[in-house]
Amino acid sequence: MKKIAFSILILMSVIVAGAFIFSPKIANGSKKPIVASPGVTLPDSIQKLIQKACMDCHADEGSSMARGKLNFSKWDTYDVDKQIKKANAMSKEMTKNSMPPKKWRTNNPNDVPTQAEVELVSKWAKSLQK
Repeated sequence: MKKIAFSILILMSVIVAGAFIFSPKIANGSKKPIVASPGVTLPDSIQKLIQKACMDCHADEGSSMARGKLNFSKWDTYDVDKQIKKANAMSKEMTKNSMPPKKWRTNNPNDVPTQAEVELVSKWAKSLQK
């Protein structure tokens, strides 16, 4: 009887531990905050723009293709050189109007970056260059 009770207790402990380890994370989409790393600090104005116009795709919960190129959920894990490279690539794509993509712009007209916001990103990216 003691062996059965002990076995049940061990089994229940394993199940509870497994539930904590393998429980799904809550997807926050574009609402997930960006954590600044010791490298490149994201100014508030840039963070707000990224939250509004980029995180739908370029975050852990976004498109696998988009986050493969740039994942703002992982920004703090990028080294400084990679952050600078990604910031400049972001500026280039936004300046060419290829980011956000046309389909996203059509579906989210109120969140499309303004020309002033694109220029702000460009100015910020240029300020990072060594």
